[in-house]
Amino acid sequence: MGKPRRCSSVFFEGERHLLHERRDKIRHIQQGLVSDFTQYRDLPDNIPQSLIVGTKVIALLRKPHITSCYSGRVEAVQYSSNQYLVSFDRPGLGKHHVLDTEVKSLDPLLTYSISELELEQQKQWKIRSSSGYTQPAQSPKSVLPSPYKSLWESPSRDQILYDAIPK
Repeated sequence: MGKPRRCSSVFFEGERHLLHERRDKIRHIQQGLVSDFTQYRDLPDNIPQSLIVGTKVIALLRKPHITSCYSGRVEAVQYSSNQYLVSFDRPGLGKHHVLDTEVKSLDPLLTYSISELELEQQKQWKIRSSSGYTQPAQSPKSVLPSPYKSLWESPSRDQILYDAIPK
């Protein structure tokens, strides 16, 4: 029937859906869960790495009757719920879980280049010439640059990161 009109509820719902898909793709790249980059060509080439513990940030804190931005530091990362535990600098605010979309780093960000990650991955794949079948020589996570490489390859990384967040 055609495209929905701009500023219609159908148009905005479609835009929100695309935004959520792109955010999920970026999170997969940041977490080293990508083995085939062909599905990620709709993203910009440079993707910021996820924040690490100790990063200075400004975060949107949503509390009853107060919604404002405050400075703080990342205390822990919880990948399963896309949140950071932020310890706020302002006295009395304490520590709060904040969505990754509501946090901005004050420190310079390192970025992934999707094209470089794809080239690195292609170098690591063995090609069996007789069958034409490709098989990874190593885990797809091994294309991540350090300092994250050792953390991602750790078998207990999720438990380490989850345990760092107070319940």
